Amino acid sequence: DLTILDTPNPSTPTKNRTNTLWHEESEKFPEMQWVGVNAPYSPDTNAVNWAGNRLSLFAESKDPRTGNKLTSTQQTNVLSYGYNMIALVGGVPVTRQGKAESGEWIDTIRGRDTMTARINEAVSTLIINQQGGKIPYTAAGISQIDGALTSALQPFVDSNFLESFQTNPPLIGSISAAQKQSRVLDNVQFTAYLAGAINEAVFNGTLTISEG
Repeated sequence: DLTILDTPNPSTPTKNRTNTLWHEESEKFPEMQWVGVNAPYSPDTNAVNWAGNRLSLFAESKDPRTGNKLTSTQQTNVLSYGYNMIALVGGVPVTRQGKAESGEWIDTIRGRDTMTARINEAVSTLIINQQGGKIPYTAAGISQIDGALTSALQPFVDSNFLESFQTNPPLIGSISAAQKQSRVLDNVQFTAYLAGAINEAVFNGTLTISEG
């Protein structure tokens, strides 16, 4: 869509799970190679950044009308739609910026979705495996739930998706009899801190003449 190169987006993109790559060779499906670079890695085993990826089959995005690489204005216009592109960084064509259309980082969305799935799996497995026994609605039972949550979150620290996390399960003394009767443990809280990623570095230096 060449109009994207010439016209900035008049609205704010909001799609969290749509990742678009602008490239003049769209009929060769560069986005599929991009998926192939990172999709094999699960965020709980090896967190990856979707910026700075080199696609071996594709050079930097260009204006097909001129054959020249995108100008800074054209790049700004592409990014205003929440789209990604291939740009030269240090003379190497790599993907940037690694974001979903909403502006959120792709690795954050993907990691968050995987965390949700792993937590559900860990707690579901604990509950399913209580056959022949039960998880009591006591401090010990709450600790079992907290242990399942911890076991689900720790791999994301090991994979560098999270820097750290803290769990805050409810205390048994704060739970009403009615809540116990429902057999639903509410308000199992945790806070997880993203490790993030470094995409660029800015240096400030001083060039001077030594007096000695």
